[in-house]
This record gives sequence, structure tokens and C-alpha cells, in this order.
Amino acid sequence: AKDSVMIAHNYTSLSLMYHNDLQDYTLGLRYALDALKILHSLKKKNQQAIWIATNAAAISYDDSNQPDKALEYHFKNLNNVGEDKDNLATTNNNIGNTYRKKKLFAKAEPYFIKALETHITQRGEFKNEYDLATVYNNLSGVNWDLDRPEKAKMYRDSAIHYSILSGKTEKLMDTYYEAYQMSEKNEDYKDAVGYLKQYVTVKDSAINSEREKIVYNLEVQ
Repeated sequence: AKDSVMIAHNYTSLSLMYHNDLQDYTLGLRYALDALKILHSLKKKNQQAIWIATNAAAISYDDSNQPDKALEYHFKNLNNVGEDKDNLATTNNNIGNTYRKKKLFAKAEPYFIKALETHITQRGEFKNEYDLATVYNNLSGVNWDLDRPEKAKMYRDSAIHYSILSGKTEKLMDTYYEAYQMSEKNEDYKDAVGYLKQYVTVKDSAINSEREKIVYNLEVQ
């Protein structure tokens, strides 16, 4: 059909599949760069498609231990967000993540705060609880890195709150597990055990739910 934008979208989808589902960051990067090559060759630029492909390349660079290249692409991507506040928040959050991996915690924190502020002003009714939980988790972690345990706990409580509201099992599991690890490192063993129990409860619930779906599908068949 000679639809170059759709070809690029499919390359980006492959990139994200290899990155997110298969943890094959080499192929994830390859397909993201293929998508960008097509998108940048077009006379009429599709900023949203370029943002998605650039972000896909950046996160593959990040997870293949190339943080400087990841930052290069994330900072490039700030020019591609346009009016889309969600994209802006995601890019700032990802920049914070990469700085944190480089152990540049003081540099990471302002980008997490920017991401949080964007989500709050964009989502006055807090409809995007999943993204809020993600940023609060990151702020909790970076404040722990900066030796601010009380502030870290405050952000952790917000992360748990929005993880519950999101209704997403994997986000709730991540949040409880990070809360457990933080409490254990702080030698707050009572809280650590409590968070670990909640993590196990959510995990067991997810496993049971999946089993029920399998049984239901078999009965239907």
C-alpha cells in the first residue's frame, strides 16, 4: 500500500515487543532505528510517530547499558512531544530513570518532579493512576538514594495509593515489593514483613485469577 507511516508504526511495535516482552534490547533498538529512518525520510513529519519510535530507541539504549545514548535520544524527544502532555511526562520520567541508573540522583529528581507536575496538571481528576504510581515510586526510590527516608516514605505511600486505584496487579506488586525492599534496608522489619505479605497476597490472587480464566476457557471449549 506504500504506507510509510504504517510501516514505521509496525517497526516500532516490533521494537516495543522485543523490549518489553522478550527483553531482547538489541532487536528492540534495531527496529526502533528502522522506524526512525523511515519517519525522518518523509517530507511531512509525523511528530507523534517520531516520538514513539524515538522513545522506543531510547529505552532500548537504556536497558542495553548505553545510558549516554539513551539520554541523547530522550533529550531529542523533548522536541517531539508537541502539545501532548502525557508524552512530556513520560520523557521526563525516563530521563530521571536514566540519570538514576547512572547514580546521578540529584540530577534525576527534578525530572521526576517535572513528570509528576505534568501528570497532575494534565489529569486533574487523577484518571491516569498507573502513571502517577510509577512516578511516585521513582520519587520514593530517588529520595531513598539521596538519604531522605521520611520523604521517601511519603512518596511510597502515594505510590501504593495510586497503585491500588490503578487496578493493575503488576503495578501493585512492583510497588509493594519496592516498599518491602526499602523497609528492609532501613531495618524496619515490621513494615518489611507487612509489605512482603501484601506482595505475596496480590501475587497469589493474580495466579488464582489466571487459573480461573484458563479453567473457564477450557469449559467454554
